[in-house]
Amino acid sequence: MKKLFCLLVSVLCLLSSVAQAALTPQDKSDLSRVESYMNAMPPVRAEFVQQTSDGQVFNGQFWLQRPGRLRFEYAPPNNNFVVADGAFIHFWDAKMHNATDAPIGQTLADFILKDHIAFDNDVIVTGVRHESGLLYISLVQAADPNAGMLTLVFDNQPLQLRQWSVADPTGRTSNVSLVNPTTGDHFDPRLFVFNPPKK
Repeated sequence: MKKLFCLLVSVLCLLSSVAQAALTPQDKSDLSRVESYMNAMPPVRAEFVQQTSDGQVFNGQFWLQRPGRLRFEYAPPNNNFVVADGAFIHFWDAKMHNATDAPIGQTLADFILKDHIAFDNDVIVTGVRHESGLLYISLVQAADPNAGMLTLVFDNQPLQLRQWSVADPTGRTSNVSLVNPTTGDHFDPRLFVFNPPKK
């Protein structure tokens, strides 16, 4: 499950050398739209479905409250959960009854969770494309482009985050799709506090 955690939050990449995509005026307009949308995004709750390239499928509940906070709760019999508390991302492995954590800034989750989202010098945009009414944006961290690739998928009209995927150097991928997302007020802050379950 630690491998799954790494796929989910970011130690990833497909290419040994990464180049900035040649962005068209339309691409730049799309990136600007996504920046505005993400920076104005209210707290989101949704069901999620996670599919990995080795055929595993997981589901559960998801909460996102920018900046810095998210939570995944996996449905039984899995019972794992992931919490970003503003500084760290914590993964609870229910089967092993232990935790793994990483600073948010060292993961690709940092792009979604940071206070101000921008396609600036911190990231390299490797691709922008439209397909079947969806907008796909792929990026890597500029500081370590070989450490991971993140692809964000949006409904294009109206713009709405629908899915993201990560891929590791061996080609393994993990796709997370949001189902029935709703937006609203801030959530109970206790959702974003990591509390290991008692034995």
